[in-house]
Amino acid sequence: MQLSTPFGTYSSQLQTLPDGTIQYIRRLQLPRTRFARTDYPAYLEFRRKISAADKAQLVLLKTDA
Repeated sequence: MQLSTPFGTYSSQLQTLPDGTIQYIRRLQLPRTRFARTDYPAYLEFRRKISAADKAQLVLLKTDA
């Protein structure tokens, strides 16, 4: 998942490590700036998308390999 807006960038990814474990990497970068009051609804939507991405669930299935 990747989001990029004037309010910041968000990314999340999964990596399978050599020992078989899964690593979840989440990055959120917010600029040190001010925005107009009229931009608040767009900022709120950006934060809602981040929240929805963070609530995503992962299902692991055991397969016979």
